[in-house]
Amino acid sequence: MSVVYLDQRQLKRRRRVFYLKVILAALGITAFGAGLAYVIIYSPIFQVDNYIIENNNRLANETIFSFIKPAVLNNGIADFLGEKNFLIWPEGEIDVSGTPLLMAKISKDWLNRSIKIYVKERDLFAVWCLPNGICYWLDQSGLVFEEAPETEGGLILKVYDRDQKETLLGLKVIEDRFLGNLLILLDNLKKLSLPIKTIILDRNLQELRAETADGLVLLFSFRFNPQSSLDSLNSLLKTLDLKKLSYIDLRVENRIFYKN
Repeated sequence: MSVVYLDQRQLKRRRRVFYLKVILAALGITAFGAGLAYVIIYSPIFQVDNYIIENNNRLANETIFSFIKPAVLNNGIADFLGEKNFLIWPEGEIDVSGTPLLMAKISKDWLNRSIKIYVKERDLFAVWCLPNGICYWLDQSGLVFEEAPETEGGLILKVYDRDQKETLLGLKVIEDRFLGNLLILLDNLKKLSLPIKTIILDRNLQELRAETADGLVLLFSFRFNPQSSLDSLNSLLKTLDLKKLSYIDLRVENRIFYKN
């Protein structure tokens, strides 16, 4: 067996070459990473030039964008790259629950460096007012989603919730087991050929009291599905002289009481 003895100077030279290669490789990787980061952060290729919002009617673009940004720019990568970087914008639907938007869907147009946001706004189903005088918009699912201005006339139903002390913004107006019945009542009140002046909700009794401009009082319960009683009411209204009535009571299931 032969033994090979290497000169110490050769060993040191080889170590220096090895270390030099390691350093050069590290520098190369660092330079490549820095260059890639520079391209991603500063290159126009990854920068958004336009935000295009489609299908909005009531809400301004700036207002919609204020709802979209928290749903997208809520992570460290967005903080690092900035809101104008293509890479931080997801494609597809994003979560806009609790906002005036029912749906928001993002798509990217790389060629024109544009972000397109297709939205659906919530319907203005009714106005919900609290004892403190603040009113909110209610959508068709029963969600309170936005503060509402003062409204007059019968085009929009206004419900006075006399028992609710805390804000309902972003929440359903009542618990789920009664919500469907309440929405059926409100939807039918909108369709009645009666000038509804005021609607008062009693949470303790699970009842609605509606009064027309002529003083006729309509009493409802949302403890049960009211649809069959409402259908009967529509037929009854065609035969009664409403000017002679003081109230119509539908608080008992499948029964209608009225008083001259």
